[in-house]
Amino acid sequence: MRSTIELECGREGENNPLRRWNIHRLYRQWRNSQIMDHHIGLELEKRYQEYLQQNQSTKTRGKSIMDIVIAEYMKNRPASQTHTATLDPEFKAWAIIQIRLFLFVGHDSTAVTIIYCLYLLSKYPDTLVKIRAEHEQIFGPKTTSVATQIKEHPEKTNQMPYTTAVIKEALRLFPPANGLRFGRPGISLTDTHSSDGRTFPVDDCAVWIVHTAIQRNPGYWPNAHKFVPDRWLVEPGHELYPPTGGWRPFE
Repeated sequence: MRSTIELECGREGENNPLRRWNIHRLYRQWRNSQIMDHHIGLELEKRYQEYLQQNQSTKTRGKSIMDIVIAEYMKNRPASQTHTATLDPEFKAWAIIQIRLFLFVGHDSTAVTIIYCLYLLSKYPDTLVKIRAEHEQIFGPKTTSVATQIKEHPEKTNQMPYTTAVIKEALRLFPPANGLRFGRPGISLTDTHSSDGRTFPVDDCAVWIVHTAIQRNPGYWPNAHKFVPDRWLVEPGHELYPPTGGWRPFE
């Protein structure tokens, strides 16, 4: 997957008219695709067998994306496939495509958010001091033990309100994804800032939501272009308190 991302987004993404038809690149993409499909397919079949062994028990069923996919498949599949030993090939092919997309989105958005968090902390040393103090309070001064502590006590990540505030503020300033919605008949957008309240029908339109503009709109966000993690720690009614529906980094 990372090799494919590098092919699409790395240095090879420069404006080279011959790049798209590079035989080596095309082969690598095809080979990467085969490898991902193979491993995801194996894992899907494994989760399917585990589901059958659990006798569809909701108490022991996992909550990963694959477990959710399998559960929905079992709930909605045709009666003729109730006792099949393997997944329906058509469903399996569809599920592999969706899970590949899910893995890419989760990887890329997480990587981008980490980068911007580090960037902002480098620009705001006072914030860096606070976040380090919180981490030392929860995990102690030795950074080498943090990964083990999180693995053994994942609930500790819920005890870091300032760290969460920093991440949320980074996501506000630099949302890593955007949303596209297809319009429906009878639904319109209204320009509340125009004198005549113009409306724009959205039927047959794709509405692209520009999250950066929404989350930096000074009409709704005080100090809209500034990095202010404290806005995520104040109580409702405070001037910095985030507006309802204004924070939507993943839509």
